[in-house]
Amino acid sequence: MISNNLIKSIITGIVVIFCLSLYSCSNDRAEEIARFKSEYRDPRLIGKWINLDDKSMIYLLKNNGEFVSIHKTNKYTSKTIEYFYTKDDNFYILTPGDGIKISLSIEECKYKLSKDTLTFKGKQMLFILKY
Repeated sequence: MISNNLIKSIITGIVVIFCLSLYSCSNDRAEEIARFKSEYRDPRLIGKWINLDDKSMIYLLKNNGEFVSIHKTNKYTSKTIEYFYTKDDNFYILTPGDGIKISLSIEECKYKLSKDTLTFKGKQMLFILKY
């Protein structure tokens, strides 16, 4: 028969391991966000953009590295905050996730800027406003 003390020790161990893994994920996420915020960004991209294929999507590219996606419909508005930087003609996007349901991910894609139109990830966005 297993003693109550052994069961309590096992449960305590599982809880400690779970908490440490959450803490580790949180630290990794914070470090990646800090790294993205410290990287170079093409200053021509900073501002407010609208998706030409879906005008309900607005993107804010900020000096501090935030990449804010806003989706507006008649019923609701949703907002997602990611982080970005540029290097050469590459656009890097960090999706920090929540550490439980959504994991941290980094995406790299080419971008092209032509006058007031930004193209990346197959999307064309029109420049609206400079910050």
